[in-house]
Amino acid sequence: MEDAGEAGVQFVHRHRSARDRATGPLPWDSAAEAIVIADELPAHEIGANGEEGMRGAQEEPERDGEQDDPLTVSTPRTRAAELQHRRATFERLCADADRRSAHHREQLHRALEQSATIERKATDRRVRAAARERREQERAELVAARDRCVHDAARVSDEAASASEICSALSSLCAHLRDERAAHATLLHGFRQTCDAEREKRLRIISDARRAMVEIDKQIAAIPRDEVELVGRVDAEKERLRLYQAMKVTAEKREQEVHTNWENAEKAIMQWTAEQSDVDQEVDAYSKGKAMEMDEVS
Repeated sequence: MEDAGEAGVQFVHRHRSARDRATGPLPWDSAAEAIVIADELPAHEIGANGEEGMRGAQEEPERDGEQDDPLTVSTPRTRAAELQHRRATFERLCADADRRSAHHREQLHRALEQSATIERKATDRRVRAAARERREQERAELVAARDRCVHDAARVSDEAASASEICSALSSLCAHLRDERAAHATLLHGFRQTCDAEREKRLRIISDARRAMVEIDKQIAAIPRDEVELVGRVDAEKERLRLYQAMKVTAEKREQEVHTNWENAEKAIMQWTAEQSDVDQEVDAYSKGKAMEMDEVS
């Protein structure tokens, strides 16, 4: 009871009858404290020994239609006897209550111990079942690991055979690569010599370019002076252009005059040609006349 009380859980279960106390299920678990209160007393404790008996002892026949208290109507000796009887009844009821309480506590202890035993057995069964399942799982895992090891061993054997073949192929490939490396070394030596010659050539070109850059810098430094000279030359050229334009105007005028003279000359030539053709005709006519005269004379 004290162990159950330390769990901090309490409840009150009230039995309504002796049959319920005998057949009713326990409404508490192994960790709970129960307080059982019985509402039904044994038959020998009901009546004169119970509350009804106490009330019956207090009742008296009605006198003149009224109910009187025995303590007020009885003698002191009767009252003392009644009080002693009540005290004895109360002490007997207290003893019966203590006995029932002890019996109920004993039943509760047995029920708690039985519940704890059942719970412990159930826990043991669960632990054993979990251990059995764990062992079965471990056995299945070991079998699977064994199968994987067998498979891995076969695979490693195949890989070892393939690796030996690959090593042979790699050995032949390494020999071929060594030969190629020797050939490449020869080519690289020739290429290095070519690169050295090309580098010397480019260095000479760079040196020439630097000298040219120095000359260009000198020329750039001389640009302002040349620019002054060029401005003077431009002014001179502008003056020459002005003179040339004036000469061009004069030449155009002379050309116009020459063209006019040429047209006049062409007209004169055409006129002379016309006059010459007239003269030629007259000469021909004169020649023909002279020839006819000569013929007549002969």
